Amino acid sequence: MYTLESGKTSTLTEGMMGFDVAPLFSPDGNYMAWESMERDGYESDQNRLFILNLKTGDKTYATKGFDQNAGSLSWADDSQSIYHKRLARDIPRFIIMILQAETLLNSLRECTIINL
Repeated sequence: MYTLESGKTSTLTEGMMGFDVAPLFSPDGNYMAWESMERDGYESDQNRLFILNLKTGDKTYATKGFDQNAGSLSWADDSQSIYHKRLARDIPRFIIMILQAETLLNSLRECTIINL
């Protein structure tokens, strides 16, 4: 990330060796979500959803335990929910993750699957 005030660049995904793509900042500017592959050079790897707290630097693997790719990320206006699309048995589904405001990076309060 490039900071205009300081003119410095920092790596937000230090130690993550796979391909990172589609960064998306929350409307309140406190978080960044992105898709990340675990392994370098393995193009069939799973796209995982990560969320970074921009104030603390804490990052969470939000789709840990999901067996499909996360994609098409979108934040809710209140920055407390994030939506992502996944395919399950070739059926497109939208996932709504409602995150606890005070512990956004620690636990999911609810996860709803919407079949299309």
